[in-house]
Amino acid sequence: MGDIFFDLANISHHHRLSDDQVRTLLEAYFGEAKPQTFARLKLMWPMSEMHEAMWGTAQSGISRLDEDFQGYAKLWFGRAAEALQDPRWDQWMKDLDGVDWCPSA
Repeated sequence: MGDIFFDLANISHHHRLSDDQVRTLLEAYFGEAKPQTFARLKLMWPMSEMHEAMWGTAQSGISRLDEDFQGYAKLWFGRAAEALQDPRWDQWMKDLDGVDWCPSA
């Protein structure tokens, strides 16, 4: 099973949700939107965007469809770069400091 925050990031970035909409998504999923869950989701945005960009890159080499997969990849590489430039990145990292996301059973 994958990381739920990757999946939530994938949904939220594909639909270009605002921060308030992301918090609403987190509230619907977890019952509340803690700063830690918001930070973890936002830190997953560039990973999800890189996933899309790499999919487009792979498709440009293997697909027989007449689609602009290179353009698709370029769009998502750009979005990943933009997400990595977010000035709140350091705060999100601080919000996750000391949080145990993989507690032992």
